[in-house]
Amino acid sequence: MRADGHTIQEIADSEAQPGLNEVVVHCAKLTQLVRLSREQYYQVGTSDQLAMSVQRAIIRRADIAFLAEPAPTGPAVAPMPGLLNVTGIVNGGAVATNLDTISDLIAQLEDNLSVPTAIVVDPLGWSEIRKLKTGTAYNSTLLGAGTEDTTPRLFSLPVYVNRGMTDYSGVIIDRSAVVTAAGSVLIATSEHAFFGTDGVGLRATWRFGHVVVRPERVGKFTIASGS
Repeated sequence: MRADGHTIQEIADSEAQPGLNEVVVHCAKLTQLVRLSREQYYQVGTSDQLAMSVQRAIIRRADIAFLAEPAPTGPAVAPMPGLLNVTGIVNGGAVATNLDTISDLIAQLEDNLSVPTAIVVDPLGWSEIRKLKTGTAYNSTLLGAGTEDTTPRLFSLPVYVNRGMTDYSGVIIDRSAVVTAAGSVLIATSEHAFFGTDGVGLRATWRFGHVVVRPERVGKFTIASGS
C-alpha cells in the first residue's frame, strides 16, 4: 500500500488502460453532373476535355471547402468549416505596411507547440504582400525586385497561393494539427438517365472531410488592400 492509499497493482492496472482521445471526422460528398448530347460525347477528344473540366471543378470546390467553408448551422455537422472559420485558431491580425504580423503569429504558434509547415494566401492578398516596400521613400519591395518569380516563401515557410482562400486572407498551417479523411474520386457515365433526350450523363463524386484537432496551432491573418 502506497502513502496515497493506492496499491501497486491498482497503479499498474490504471497505467495499462491509458485514456485515449479520438475525433469524429464528418465527411461531405462533393458531386458534379454533366449532361451532354450523345453526338457530342462520342466526338474525338471529348472524354479528355470532360475529365480535365471535372478535375478543375472538383479541386476548386474542395479547396474552398478546406480553406474557407462557413461553419454548418446546427443540427448539421457537415461540411466541416474551412480552416479560416474554425473556432479557436489564433487570429494574428492584419498585415499592412510590413511583415511583423506574420512573424509575431508564427512565434505565437510555435509557443503553442506548433510546427508551422506552410502558409496559404489568396492571389489578391499575395499581390499586396509582394508590393510591400522597404520604406515609404523607396520603390524596392521587401520580397525582392519582383522582376523574376522564385519559389514563394515567407520566413522560410513555403507559400501556396490558392483561389479557394477568402480574398485578402492567409492561414499558417501545422499539418500535424489537421486530421483528414478522403475517398477516391469516382467517375460514372450513363446513357439511361437522359434516355428521353438522347443524352449522356457524366457524374463525378468525392467524399472527404477534415477536423482541426489542435486549433491553437493554426493561425490566420488578413492583408490590407492597397497597403
